[in-house]
Amino acid sequence: LDLYTENQIIMVFTTIKKAMVRSTALVAGFLALAAGPALSQNVIGGGTPDTSAVLDLQSTQKGFLPPRMSTAQRNAIALPATGLIVYNTEAQDLQINLGTPSAPSWGRLATSVTQGSVPATTPLRTLPGGTFSMGCTSGDTQCQSDESPVRQVTLSPFQIGETELTQGEWASVYNDGVPSYAYNAFTAPAPLENVTWFEAVVFCNRLSELHGLTPCYYSDAGFTQVLGKSGSTWVSPPTSASVRVYWNTAAKGYRLPTEAEWEYAARGGSATNLYSGSNTITYVGWHNANTNNGSGTQYVKRLFPNGYGLYDMTGNVAEWVWDLYGAYPNSAETNPTGPAVGSTDRTIREGNYASSNVVCRVSNRAILAPTAKSINIGFRIARSL
Repeated sequence: LDLYTENQIIMVFTTIKKAMVRSTALVAGFLALAAGPALSQNVIGGGTPDTSAVLDLQSTQKGFLPPRMSTAQRNAIALPATGLIVYNTEAQDLQINLGTPSAPSWGRLATSVTQGSVPATTPLRTLPGGTFSMGCTSGDTQCQSDESPVRQVTLSPFQIGETELTQGEWASVYNDGVPSYAYNAFTAPAPLENVTWFEAVVFCNRLSELHGLTPCYYSDAGFTQVLGKSGSTWVSPPTSASVRVYWNTAAKGYRLPTEAEWEYAARGGSATNLYSGSNTITYVGWHNANTNNGSGTQYVKRLFPNGYGLYDMTGNVAEWVWDLYGAYPNSAETNPTGPAVGSTDRTIREGNYASSNVVCRVSNRAILAPTAKSINIGFRIARSL
């Protein structure tokens, strides 16, 4: 069964309300959806109801499990409620009845409910900022050479995603249902993966405009041409590592966190935890020892958060950050944004579902070309205050 996050539920409810104003059938349909097990009784046609299909907004997962079925089973539902959501096992996507019970009209959920609407985003946590020791700190016996020297870094307050960006959130912006390069079958609450750095920053720009915010990333130093656009038309993200990207640090749109912001957030207020939220990795991070030797990504928010309420900053997918990759300086810094020149490669932080515990430490760093992608690399969004 596929879990759908609370944000997407809210998005569905809000958007359908706009599309079908004051429809009592809609309200009845959504209430029927929230009821849970009754859905499966209708779907299976007299078979055993699936009692796990329950909407539970109070749980830590904050989602529900839509019933799975073939197209024939879906079409056999007697008088499906308006707003009923099912998972079509043949199409491998979530589908919603946008018609009436007597005249159902099934559409792909990510496409149907987001057109002309503001897409839901990862909930953001506001972090207070302050000074912390960045790098491989004392007590860590597994330090790597590029994690030093340890230095004092001071950050202004900022916001960062509570979770890694999910496939559902990506689809709500691109309106295509499933990222075409997703390694796993589309599941809304699974972290997005297999994206280049350029694709990640262009996504941030698109999300910013959809929310009426000034984009952060540009193709020119004067901030006149939004990265990812040709004039006013969205085009494909850059595919050459030599393309230079300019960040308007005064903009308040969505962006990638800096490497320093990422490590500060991952530490969760602790100066001693090896992993994000604990010294015991299995409590907080999906890695090779608890994913059947790296069998694949896991739904977000399944393990414990860190002290800042952030999930999966250890393992699951590694995450792109803004910074060019480079050696750490020897002196203290305030709001660093990484090297200004040098390699075109970008920095990746944390390990992933196939990584060892050494790679999953909060100080671990990795490097990759901005045009490269991998089935275990995603990102999380941030915003300046």
